Order: sequence, then structure tokens, then C-alpha cells
Amino acid sequence: MPFGHSSLDWRFVIACAAFFGLHAMAKKTKSARNKTIVNRYKHGETMRSIASRYGITHQRVEQIVREAGVPAGLHPPLSRKEKDIIERMWKRGASFHEIAVKIDRPKSTVYSHLICVGLHTPSENGVKWSESEVDTVRRLYKKVPASKIAGIIGCTRNSVIGKARRLGLCESKQTSEAA
Repeated sequence: MPFGHSSLDWRFVIACAAFFGLHAMAKKTKSARNKTIVNRYKHGETMRSIASRYGITHQRVEQIVREAGVPAGLHPPLSRKEKDIIERMWKRGASFHEIAVKIDRPKSTVYSHLICVGLHTPSENGVKWSESEVDTVRRLYKKVPASKIAGIIGCTRNSVIGKARRLGLCESKQTSEAA
């Protein structure tokens, strides 16, 4: 074998060794990053905020958290303090929305917790409307756009429209066509 060819092979071997050495370093760094991600999630940071911080998708954050053996959802599990606040406010008559705003969590999280602890039974059509929410729809529906009412109550525009229909606040299609 000529000398030049042999030295080229050694340069290749050295390059490969360097690459794999860096690859091992990158793996260690990635492992440390993943541990940090899992710890942030365990301490209450949402997957979306973690994803934004590290420039990855929330699906990737969820995968990292699950691979670490931690039960994962888009929102971290409720703390004992949050559970106590939910239960106390519910017993005092607060709505799902009022509780959700207080603890800065989605209404669905509040709803699920109350069902789990037996303080609420699911209705056939999802989340029950509180009396104050129904009163707000009755009072404002003809005067204020449904999207504004939805913002006040903490639900979707379509939920407000559907509730108004069930309350008889809207003209039916047959009535509007006959006019």
C-alpha cells in the first residue's frame, strides 16, 4: 500500500473517532437536557412552555416525559393545594370557570377532578352550566355578541349559541323562514 493511501485511511479513522466522541458528548448533553425537561414538568411547568423554552414540540416533551416513566398530559398533575382550592370553591357554589380562573387551569381539569373525587356527576351533554352562567346568557344574549358572552363565561361561542337555543332565546329556522 502506498504511504499516502495509508495516511488517508488514518485521517478517516481519526475523523470517525472524533465524530463518535462528539456524538457521545452530545448524547450526554441531551440526556441532561431531558432530565431538566422532566424536572420542569414535575414542578408544574406546562409542556407547551417547556417546548417553547427548548425549541421543540410539546409532543416531543410529552415523549421525553413518558420515557422517563412520568404520567404525562399537556398540563401537569394537580397539586394538593390546587385540589383543596377546587373542592372548597365547588362546595361554596363556584362555577367551573371561576375555579379554573382562580387556579389558572382549564375548565376540563376542574371538571375531571370533581368527578374523580365524587363531588360532581357528569351530565349527559358534558359540563353543566351554573345558574350564574345561564343568567348571563339570558341577560346578554339579545344585546351582546355570543363571542363576548363566551369570553365572560369562559366557554366557546358555539356553547353560548347552543345554550341560547336550548333556552329558547333564538328564533328557530322555521320561524325565521315563515317571517
